[in-house]
Amino acid sequence: MIRSFRAFLFLAAVMGALLVAPPARAEDDPVVARVNGVELRKSDLETARANLPEQYRQMPLDLLYEPLLDQIINSRLLLDQAVTAKVEDAAEFQRQLAISRDQLAREFVLRTEVDRVITEDVLRQRYDEYLAANSPEQQVRASHILVATEDEAKAIVDELGKGADFAELAKARSTDPSAAQNAGDLGFFSKGDMVPEFSEAAFALEPDQTSGPVQTAFGWHVIRVAERRTAEPPAFDQIAEQLRAEMAGEVIAAYVKTLQGNAVIERFNLDGTSRAEPVAQ
Repeated sequence: MIRSFRAFLFLAAVMGALLVAPPARAEDDPVVARVNGVELRKSDLETARANLPEQYRQMPLDLLYEPLLDQIINSRLLLDQAVTAKVEDAAEFQRQLAISRDQLAREFVLRTEVDRVITEDVLRQRYDEYLAANSPEQQVRASHILVATEDEAKAIVDELGKGADFAELAKARSTDPSAAQNAGDLGFFSKGDMVPEFSEAAFALEPDQTSGPVQTAFGWHVIRVAERRTAEPPAFDQIAEQLRAEMAGEVIAAYVKTLQGNAVIERFNLDGTSRAEPVAQ
Protein backbone atom coordinates (compact mmCIF):
# COMPACT_ATOMS: atom_id res chain seq x y z
CA MET A 1 0.00 0.00 0.00
CA ILE A 2 2.78 2.44 0.95
CA ARG A 3 4.73 1.56 -2.19
CA SER A 4 1.73 2.15 -4.47
CA PHE A 5 0.90 5.40 -2.67
CA ARG A 6 4.46 6.63 -3.13
CA ALA A 7 4.31 5.68 -6.80
CA PHE A 8 1.14 7.74 -7.11
CA LEU A 9 2.81 10.70 -5.44
CA PHE A 10 5.81 10.37 -7.75
CA LEU A 11 3.56 10.55 -10.80
CA ALA A 12 1.85 13.58 -9.30
CA ALA A 13 5.26 15.15 -8.92
CA VAL A 14 6.09 14.63 -12.57
CA MET A 15 2.78 16.21 -13.54
CA GLY A 16 2.85 19.27 -11.34
CA ALA A 17 4.92 19.43 -8.21
CA LEU A 18 7.75 21.44 -9.77
CA LEU A 19 5.64 24.57 -9.46
CA VAL A 20 7.45 27.26 -7.54
CA ALA A 21 6.14 27.88 -4.04
CA PRO A 22 5.67 31.41 -2.73
CA PRO A 23 8.74 32.66 -0.87
CA ALA A 24 8.67 32.13 2.86
CA ARG A 25 10.78 33.41 5.71
CA ALA A 26 13.73 31.14 6.38
CA GLU A 27 12.85 30.54 10.01
CA ASP A 28 9.37 29.35 8.94
CA ASP A 29 10.66 27.37 5.98
CA PRO A 30 13.31 24.90 7.16
CA VAL A 31 15.49 22.86 4.83
CA VAL A 32 14.14 19.29 4.56
CA ALA A 33 16.68 17.90 2.05
CA ARG A 34 19.63 18.77 -0.18
CA VAL A 35 20.01 17.32 -3.65
CA ASN A 36 23.36 17.91 -5.32
CA GLY A 37 23.75 20.98 -3.14
CA VAL A 38 20.29 22.41 -3.90
CA GLU A 39 18.18 23.03 -0.79
CA LEU A 40 14.62 21.76 -0.69
CA ARG A 41 12.38 23.35 1.91
CA LYS A 42 9.14 22.78 3.76
CA SER A 43 7.40 25.12 1.31
CA ASP A 44 8.32 22.68 -1.49
CA LEU A 45 6.50 19.95 0.43
CA GLU A 46 3.45 22.19 0.81
CA THR A 47 3.48 22.98 -2.90
CA ALA A 48 3.68 19.28 -3.71
CA ARG A 49 0.76 18.56 -1.39
CA ALA A 50 -1.28 21.33 -3.05
CA ASN A 51 -1.02 19.42 -6.35
CA LEU A 52 -2.51 16.23 -4.89
CA PRO A 53 -6.18 15.20 -5.19
CA GLU A 54 -8.55 16.75 -2.67
CA GLN A 55 -8.62 13.78 -0.27
CA TYR A 56 -4.84 13.97 0.19
CA ARG A 57 -4.67 17.76 0.39
CA GLN A 58 -6.79 17.58 3.54
CA MET A 59 -4.32 15.27 5.32
CA PRO A 60 -1.84 16.75 7.83
CA LEU A 61 1.57 17.40 6.34
CA ASP A 62 3.34 15.18 8.86
CA LEU A 63 1.35 12.13 7.70
CA LEU A 64 2.46 12.72 4.11
CA TYR A 65 5.99 13.79 4.99
CA GLU A 66 8.03 10.77 3.87
CA PRO A 67 6.28 10.14 0.52
CA LEU A 68 6.22 13.87 -0.23
CA LEU A 69 9.89 14.14 0.64
CA ASP A 70 10.62 11.34 -1.83
CA GLN A 71 8.49 13.18 -4.35
CA ILE A 72 10.31 16.51 -4.19
CA ILE A 73 13.71 14.79 -4.17
CA ASN A 74 12.80 12.79 -7.27
CA SER A 75 11.41 15.91 -8.90
CA ARG A 76 14.69 17.73 -8.29
CA LEU A 77 16.67 14.81 -9.72
CA LEU A 78 14.51 14.81 -12.84
CA LEU A 79 14.97 18.55 -13.24
CA ASP A 80 18.74 18.22 -12.84
CA GLN A 81 18.78 15.47 -15.46
CA ALA A 82 16.71 17.62 -17.82
CA VAL A 83 19.27 20.42 -17.48
CA THR A 84 22.18 18.02 -18.01
CA ALA A 85 20.53 16.49 -21.07
CA LYS A 86 19.71 19.98 -22.43
CA VAL A 87 16.15 18.95 -23.17
CA GLU A 88 15.23 22.57 -23.84
CA ASP A 89 17.23 22.39 -27.05
CA ALA A 90 15.02 19.61 -28.44
CA ALA A 91 12.47 20.69 -31.06
CA GLU A 92 9.74 18.55 -29.47
CA PHE A 93 10.38 20.16 -26.09
CA GLN A 94 10.03 23.62 -27.62
CA ARG A 95 6.80 22.56 -29.32
CA GLN A 96 5.34 21.22 -26.07
CA LEU A 97 6.56 24.31 -24.20
CA ALA A 98 4.75 26.56 -26.67
CA ILE A 99 1.55 24.55 -26.24
CA SER A 100 1.80 24.75 -22.45
CA ARG A 101 2.60 28.47 -22.56
CA ASP A 102 -0.40 29.15 -24.81
CA GLN A 103 -2.68 27.11 -22.55
CA LEU A 104 -1.42 28.91 -19.46
CA ALA A 105 -2.00 32.26 -21.19
CA ARG A 106 -5.58 31.33 -22.10
CA GLU A 107 -6.30 30.15 -18.56
CA PHE A 108 -4.78 33.32 -17.13
CA VAL A 109 -6.97 35.54 -19.32
CA LEU A 110 -10.12 33.64 -18.35
CA ARG A 111 -9.24 33.56 -14.66
CA THR A 112 -8.56 37.31 -14.72
CA GLU A 113 -11.95 37.97 -16.33
CA VAL A 114 -13.76 35.69 -13.87
CA ASP A 115 -12.08 37.38 -10.90
CA ARG A 116 -12.94 40.81 -12.32
CA VAL A 117 -16.63 40.03 -12.77
CA ILE A 118 -17.38 37.76 -9.81
CA THR A 119 -16.80 40.02 -6.85
CA GLU A 120 -17.98 39.26 -3.33
CA ASP A 121 -21.01 41.52 -3.83
CA VAL A 122 -21.92 39.81 -7.11
CA LEU A 123 -21.59 36.39 -5.52
CA ARG A 124 -23.81 37.37 -2.61
CA GLN A 125 -26.38 38.73 -5.05
CA ARG A 126 -26.42 35.33 -6.78
CA TYR A 127 -26.88 33.72 -3.38
CA ASP A 128 -29.91 35.93 -2.71
CA GLU A 129 -31.31 34.94 -6.11
CA TYR A 130 -30.72 31.28 -5.26
CA LEU A 131 -32.66 31.65 -2.01
CA ALA A 132 -35.52 33.41 -3.79
CA ALA A 133 -35.75 30.70 -6.46
CA ASN A 134 -35.45 27.75 -4.08
CA SER A 135 -38.17 27.62 -1.47
CA PRO A 136 -37.18 25.86 1.77
CA GLU A 137 -37.86 22.15 1.48
CA GLN A 138 -40.23 20.28 3.73
CA GLN A 139 -38.63 17.34 5.49
CA VAL A 140 -39.87 14.48 7.63
CA ARG A 141 -38.10 12.25 10.08
CA ALA A 142 -39.42 8.76 9.64
CA SER A 143 -38.72 5.18 10.62
CA HIS A 144 -39.64 2.10 8.65
CA ILE A 145 -39.92 -1.65 8.92
CA LEU A 146 -39.02 -3.46 5.70
CA VAL A 147 -40.32 -6.98 5.00
CA ALA A 148 -40.58 -9.23 1.94
CA THR A 149 -44.36 -9.63 1.57
CA GLU A 150 -47.56 -7.65 1.94
CA ASP A 151 -48.94 -10.20 4.41
CA GLU A 152 -45.95 -9.66 6.70
CA ALA A 153 -46.44 -5.91 6.49
CA LYS A 154 -50.14 -6.24 7.33
CA ALA A 155 -49.31 -8.42 10.31
CA ILE A 156 -46.90 -5.75 11.60
CA VAL A 157 -49.56 -3.07 11.18
CA ASP A 158 -51.93 -5.24 13.25
CA GLU A 159 -49.34 -5.69 15.99
CA LEU A 160 -48.68 -1.96 16.11
CA GLY A 161 -52.42 -1.40 16.41
CA LYS A 162 -52.42 -3.63 19.48
CA GLY A 163 -49.71 -1.55 21.13
CA ALA A 164 -46.48 -3.20 19.97
CA ASP A 165 -43.38 -0.99 20.07
CA PHE A 166 -42.34 0.18 16.61
CA ALA A 167 -38.61 0.29 17.40
CA GLU A 168 -38.59 -3.21 18.86
CA LEU A 169 -40.49 -4.62 15.89
CA ALA A 170 -38.04 -2.93 13.51
CA LYS A 171 -35.07 -4.48 15.30
CA ALA A 172 -36.67 -7.92 15.34
CA ARG A 173 -38.43 -8.10 11.99
CA SER A 174 -37.05 -5.54 9.51
CA THR A 175 -34.82 -6.84 6.71
CA ASP A 176 -33.13 -3.44 6.44
CA PRO A 177 -29.49 -4.22 7.44
CA SER A 178 -29.27 -1.08 9.57
CA ALA A 179 -32.44 -1.76 11.55
CA ALA A 180 -30.63 -3.58 14.35
CA GLN A 181 -28.61 -0.45 15.12
CA ASN A 182 -31.05 2.37 14.44
CA ALA A 183 -34.45 0.68 14.90
CA GLY A 184 -35.47 1.68 11.38
CA ASP A 185 -34.86 5.41 11.95
CA LEU A 186 -34.03 7.09 8.61
CA GLY A 187 -33.45 10.55 10.06
CA PHE A 188 -34.73 13.66 8.30
CA PHE A 189 -35.10 13.51 4.52
CA SER A 190 -36.64 15.55 1.71
CA LYS A 191 -39.17 14.21 -0.74
CA GLY A 192 -36.63 13.70 -3.51
CA ASP A 193 -34.28 11.71 -1.29
CA MET A 194 -36.39 8.54 -1.37
CA VAL A 195 -38.06 6.50 -4.08
CA PRO A 196 -41.41 8.07 -5.08
CA GLU A 197 -43.68 5.44 -3.51
CA PHE A 198 -41.95 5.73 -0.17
CA SER A 199 -41.85 9.53 -0.20
CA GLU A 200 -45.51 9.89 -1.14
CA ALA A 201 -46.54 7.68 1.76
CA ALA A 202 -44.21 9.30 4.28
CA PHE A 203 -45.12 12.88 3.40
CA ALA A 204 -48.84 12.05 3.62
CA LEU A 205 -48.41 11.26 7.33
CA GLU A 206 -48.48 13.59 10.30
CA PRO A 207 -46.18 13.10 13.31
CA ASP A 208 -46.89 9.87 15.22
CA GLN A 209 -48.96 8.47 12.35
CA THR A 210 -48.18 5.07 10.80
CA SER A 211 -48.80 3.99 7.23
CA GLY A 212 -50.34 0.84 5.93
CA PRO A 213 -48.18 -1.48 3.77
CA VAL A 214 -46.24 0.47 1.12
CA GLN A 215 -44.58 -1.38 -1.75
CA THR A 216 -41.32 -0.30 -3.38
CA ALA A 217 -38.66 -2.12 -5.37
CA PHE A 218 -37.03 -3.04 -2.04
CA GLY A 219 -40.06 -4.81 -0.59
CA TRP A 220 -42.94 -3.82 1.67
CA HIS A 221 -42.62 -1.01 4.20
CA VAL A 222 -44.50 0.10 7.28
CA ILE A 223 -43.64 3.76 7.87
CA ARG A 224 -43.99 5.93 10.95
CA VAL A 225 -43.33 9.68 10.90
CA ALA A 226 -41.86 11.21 14.06
CA GLU A 227 -41.40 14.87 13.04
CA ARG A 228 -41.92 17.34 10.23
CA ARG A 229 -39.88 20.49 9.64
CA THR A 230 -38.89 23.09 7.10
CA ALA A 231 -35.24 22.63 6.19
CA GLU A 232 -32.91 25.55 6.76
CA PRO A 233 -31.52 26.97 3.49
CA PRO A 234 -27.79 26.41 2.95
CA ALA A 235 -25.57 29.14 4.37
CA PHE A 236 -23.65 31.35 1.97
CA ASP A 237 -20.33 29.72 2.86
CA GLN A 238 -21.75 26.27 2.14
CA ILE A 239 -22.60 26.95 -1.50
CA ALA A 240 -20.41 29.92 -2.40
CA GLU A 241 -17.96 27.76 -4.35
CA GLN A 242 -20.78 26.00 -6.20
CA LEU A 243 -22.37 29.33 -7.12
CA ARG A 244 -19.01 30.75 -8.18
CA ALA A 245 -18.37 27.73 -10.45
CA GLU A 246 -21.78 28.17 -12.08
CA MET A 247 -21.19 31.88 -12.59
CA ALA A 248 -17.69 31.29 -13.94
CA GLY A 249 -19.14 29.20 -16.76
CA GLU A 250 -21.55 31.99 -17.60
CA VAL A 251 -18.83 34.66 -17.46
CA ILE A 252 -16.50 32.66 -19.69
CA ALA A 253 -19.23 31.97 -22.27
CA ALA A 254 -20.19 35.66 -22.41
CA TYR A 255 -16.56 36.77 -22.59
CA VAL A 256 -15.71 34.44 -25.47
CA LYS A 257 -18.85 35.52 -27.32
CA THR A 258 -17.75 39.15 -26.95
CA LEU A 259 -14.30 38.30 -28.31
CA GLN A 260 -15.91 36.57 -31.28
CA GLY A 261 -18.08 39.60 -31.95
CA ASN A 262 -15.07 41.91 -31.98
CA ALA A 263 -12.95 39.69 -34.20
CA VAL A 264 -12.74 39.07 -37.95
CA ILE A 265 -13.29 35.32 -38.27
CA GLU A 266 -13.19 33.45 -41.55
CA ARG A 267 -14.33 29.86 -41.66
CA PHE A 268 -13.46 27.36 -44.39
CA ASN A 269 -14.55 23.87 -45.33
CA LEU A 270 -12.61 20.84 -44.18
CA ASP A 271 -10.72 20.73 -47.48
CA GLY A 272 -9.76 24.39 -47.18
CA THR A 273 -12.18 25.68 -49.78
CA SER A 274 -14.24 28.81 -49.17
CA ARG A 275 -17.73 28.53 -47.75
CA ALA A 276 -20.44 29.93 -50.00
CA GLU A 277 -22.46 31.33 -47.12
CA PRO A 278 -21.19 32.76 -43.84
CA VAL A 279 -21.91 30.64 -40.78
CA ALA A 280 -23.88 32.41 -38.04
CA GLN A 281 -21.99 32.86 -34.81
